Amino acid sequence: MSEAAIKKWYWITHAAIAKDLELHQKCFEAASYLERRGDFKMVCGRPLKATHEGHLMKFGAVLEFSTEGKAKTYYKIDDYQAVALQIR
Repeated sequence: MSEAAIKKWYWITHAAIAKDLELHQKCFEAASYLERRGDFKMVCGRPLKATHEGHLMKFGAVLEFSTEGKAKTYYKIDDYQAVALQIR
């Protein structure tokens, strides 16, 4: 199936170790400008209370991208890395 035939692409991300959930929230707030400028759409993102299968996860998020290329390369862009470094 071609990229043109698929309308949306997603990141599904989770963290098993969240030393500071307050820090994660601050990072989401810091990254909100990336969503406002249209880089992606935040479908959901919040602390998790339960995991149905596997290890308990502390935090989860789903980001929606308009193309496969954006979804595959977004992790490496400088603006995203500047925010992500705050929680590493």
